[in-house]
This record gives sequence, structure tokens and C-alpha cells, in this order.
Amino acid sequence: MAAFDPIFMIHHCFIDRVFALWQALNSESFVESMADTYGTFVIQAGTIEDVIHHYIHSAEKPVIDTGLSLPILRDRVRVDVNNLYNAPARIAKLKGAIHSSLSSGPISGKMTMSAFDAMGVNNLPKQWVINILIDVYALSGQPFRVHFFYGNLDPNIKPADYGHAENLIGTYRTFPTPMSRKFSQEKPMLTAGQISLSPLLASAIAKGVVVRPSRQRANEEADLRKLVDGGQFQVRVLARDVKPLSPGEEHLFPTYDPWMEYRDATAGKIGG
Repeated sequence: MAAFDPIFMIHHCFIDRVFALWQALNSESFVESMADTYGTFVIQAGTIEDVIHHYIHSAEKPVIDTGLSLPILRDRVRVDVNNLYNAPARIAKLKGAIHSSLSSGPISGKMTMSAFDAMGVNNLPKQWVINILIDVYALSGQPFRVHFFYGNLDPNIKPADYGHAENLIGTYRTFPTPMSRKFSQEKPMLTAGQISLSPLLASAIAKGVVVRPSRQRANEEADLRKLVDGGQFQVRVLARDVKPLSPGEEHLFPTYDPWMEYRDATAGKIGG
């Protein structure tokens, strides 16, 4: 039914756009055919699609006909991406204009685009993320969500409304498919995901506090401890240092150090 919703088409057009940007920035890169890890509604897990696919194959190096040399094309793409999502000059201007509104109110990962820019979420000197590893069939093949919150969850909020909580950091969703169900009977089908803590960190920095995220389980009936014991659920908090951009460097991207894991953040907690 998803294909009958116009937003579905817009979503896939955006995926094509992101891939085209990747091609322009990584013109010497290519991908190899590999087995489908999880399967889809029409493809079994383990299937290798090596006949017709939409990606660049090692035997088919990319050809980009833009009339520009590749270095100039890369710089122009970086400038366009930064102007949309990470323009240092705009960030500085907005920060001064709405600083008072950023420094008050609750700490939250939810914010307007103006606040996102003003806080420089994409240009912070450090990135924090939550990494999740969970069995996609942990609840007997039923789809489920895992919500992450800053601080304690309001006990008056019903599970169906967790996604609207003011202190929500982010949500990880699973979508099991019938074609991969039989593979889950042999061993856990672990799927990995990542939730950015950068919006929350930027909000906390603007308000002069220290972030210490906590996790609440998504489904009160799910026994997460049992999943942990069975190797079906893990949560890790990681961070890496970043060299942010300065005004005039819009033709570049920030540079990133390797990820470092902070076990203390999840030690003693379910999945930690």
C-alpha cells in the first residue's frame, strides 16, 4: 500500500538524489554484488542480485557527463550540500539572532530548522550516537519500535504516544518480512541501527547543561533482558571528534576522527 502514497515516491526520489551526490563525490568508487542480508517481501534473505541492479558495478565504472572536471564538480556539490545543511556563515548569523530563545525551555532533540541551523547541529566539534543491535524477529515476527528518551519518561504518557514525548531522542523501528522468516528460526537475525544524539547535545550546550541520555523500552510487554541474554539486543553509546567548518570552507566537509565507545553510558542497563 505504501506505493499509493505520494510521499513514498518523494522518499525514493530523495534516495536517488543522495545516491547521485555520493556518485559525484566518490567518482572512483564502485560496489560489488553481495547477498541480501534480511530479504524483502519478494526476495529471500541470502539472495544475490547480480543480473540487473541500479548500482555501479565493478565492471561498469561511473561516467558523469556534466561538462565539469571532477574536482570542480566535487567542490560544487560540497558547496551546495553545505549551503543546505551546514553553512558556517548562516549558522553564526542565526545563532546571534535567536540565542535567547535557544537558551531557555526544555532540553529536546526536537527543533525547528532555524534552531537546527542556529545550534550548528551538523557542525559540532563532537558527535554522539546510539548504536543498536537487535533481532528483527525478537517479537515473533511482529514489527516493533525502541524509543530513546532524555531523562525519565512521563509515566502518564501511553506507549502509543511515546513518539510524541517532549524528551524523545529518537526511535528505532523494525519491519520484518515474510521472505526472511525461515532464516530467523535458525539463529537471531541481528539488524543494526544508529540514532544521532547531536540535536540533543546541541540543545544541551545551548542551555549550559550536560547530556546524559537514558533509554526506555518500547513495548512494556517485551522482555528485553531475555533478548539480551539470547544475544538479541545490544545498545552502545559512541562519540567521535570532528573538525568543524569555518566560514569560507563551504567547498569542504568536516573531518572526523574514529568512533570511540563509552561503555560507562550503558553499563548496568538493559542491553549495555
